[in-house]
Amino acid sequence: MEREGWVPVTEEKNHRELFRNDLIRVYMAVLPPGSHTEYHRHDQDTLYIVIAGGSSSTDTVEGRAPYRFGRSVVLWRKMAMLFSRALCGYVRLPTGSAMFMANRSLPIIHAVKAAPGNTSPMLLMGIEFLSRGPTSAGRPRESSDNISNMVDVRTVELAIEQAFVMRYSGIEELREMLNMSARGILAVAVSGMAAGNIFYAGEGGGTGAIAQVATSGFVVALT
Repeated sequence: MEREGWVPVTEEKNHRELFRNDLIRVYMAVLPPGSHTEYHRHDQDTLYIVIAGGSSSTDTVEGRAPYRFGRSVVLWRKMAMLFSRALCGYVRLPTGSAMFMANRSLPIIHAVKAAPGNTSPMLLMGIEFLSRGPTSAGRPRESSDNISNMVDVRTVELAIEQAFVMRYSGIEELREMLNMSARGILAVAVSGMAAGNIFYAGEGGGTGAIAQVATSGFVVALT
């Protein structure tokens, strides 16, 4: 990968914008086996949801914003990632996992390469939070608000300054979550033929249909 120059992530050819309003921008990074991105810069706090996992390597030329993984990525898996990176340079990201990077306060310039041994393209959905100030590096919210009072803690994957990120399974659980008093709610399907579909309702206008995300996935409730 040539390290000369970089582009904003909004212009990187592998990052395809799916939806945008004043609160969030949603894109899909598509990486076929052996392919790589251009060097690009992230400067918005970003939640990543792995729609189709695989192994990848990252060459970082500026910035060191750490990933904060969701609770389903348990300690042994994090240790395995570190060992794999040290051994062969690649890290395997499991399908259906979520992670957060606080890039507004810690911008990063990097390029990502998908391992040649992957059997299918990697699909990573990025959700940029556009309307908040500095995020204290993604520390959990300590104050109680209308959303936290309605959240079932068993479903929470990540609690960050900008949103509660929760898992849902099936249309009924999804409908319950959509009734929360949030600025906006984004649903992302991660299983079956619907994987990668999105539905958004709330401030800034909507997109998609609830039937398109009715399998299982994540709800991102904006605070």
